[in-house]
This record gives sequence, structure tokens and C-alpha cells, in this order.
Amino acid sequence: MTTEFLFWSERVSLPAVPLVRNFCVTDASHPDNPIVCANSGFLSLFGYDALDEVLGRSCKFLQGPVTHPRAIELIRAAMEEGSDLSVCMANYRNDGTVFWNHFFMTALRDAGGSICFFVGVQREVSEEVASSLITY
Repeated sequence: MTTEFLFWSERVSLPAVPLVRNFCVTDASHPDNPIVCANSGFLSLFGYDALDEVLGRSCKFLQGPVTHPRAIELIRAAMEEGSDLSVCMANYRNDGTVFWNHFFMTALRDAGGSICFFVGVQREVSEEVASSLITY
């Protein structure tokens, strides 16, 4: 079984990974790391109907007034260092509703070790779970 994604302007089929329901890929070589790939779970979680609503945008549009600045700092630092990250934070759906997102991120590197892309995996959690995960 494969899943089809729109990656930049080309359709790419990848093996389906049932445990990863919500993810996106951003391009580290462009300013603001624009989204270049997202699956239907990502779109559904954040309340978007089509890929073209999110492709080319920085993930900053998922943040808002309730998103803790420390969570954003941790993400920024992990991107600069190229290190893996797990953080729980408030994010926003397309309709403006807030939810708790347990976010995981890792860098993808080319053969020379340079960061090419970041993969972000999102998992909605309850407020109770979020409070147990938040360490900032």
C-alpha cells in the first residue's frame, strides 16, 4: 500500500506508514522553511481541505497568541542545531480553535551532512496529557 503526496509540483508515492497519521515536510534551503509536503492527516488535523492551502507556507501560521514563546524558541533552536525535538504546545486550526499538539521534528540531511528538509509529526493530545508533557 502506498500514499500519494504532492511534493513541490510533482506527485510522489511513498509507502504508507499507518502509525504516522499527521505530518509535513519543510524545505530547509528556503527562508522560513516552507511546507513542501503534507499528508491528509495533517490537513485534517489543522482543518484544511486542500494541499495548496498549506504548500509554500511557513508553519508559523499554525501558531497564535496562546502558543507559548518558549515552545517556539525550542523549535527554532532545534532547527538551527539540526537536532531532534519533541515539544507539546498550543496550535491553531484553520477555524481559529486551539488544540494541544505533541510535536516531533527531525532534520533530513543530504550525503554531505547538510540539512535539506525537516519532518514534523503532529499528534493531538488532551489538556491533561499536555500538562504532563510540558516542561518549559
